[in-house]
Amino acid sequence: PQPRPQVTNRDDEKKLGILHQVTHIYFDNGSSKISTQQAQKINILVKAYKLNPDIKHIVIEGYASKTGTPERNQILSEQRADQVKSFIISQGIPDSKLSLAAYGDAALKQYPTEAENRRVEFRIYK
Repeated sequence: PQPRPQVTNRDDEKKLGILHQVTHIYFDNGSSKISTQQAQKINILVKAYKLNPDIKHIVIEGYASKTGTPERNQILSEQRADQVKSFIISQGIPDSKLSLAAYGDAALKQYPTEAENRRVEFRIYK
């Protein structure tokens, strides 16, 4: 089995600077595969990062919907965050500027659909 990614916690983020933006990337049910449409959204973030030297850090947070077991959803949220991190690194962003957090289905939002809970959020700090 692949090693599970190291994750940060929200309290540690206080050291990163001021939160400026949160962006969402969505996934299919039970999947950590990044779709072409979502990859385009990530590429916009990468371009903005490269043009903005004030960005100190990006936290990549993985989430899952209530579908499935809490254990599976935790692993899935970690896999989603890790896939996005790998994609961003492949686009030239240094690993040292990125952290992961994964919440499984424990931090659900009251969205109109469960699909909106199957997401990765970027928390961008300057």
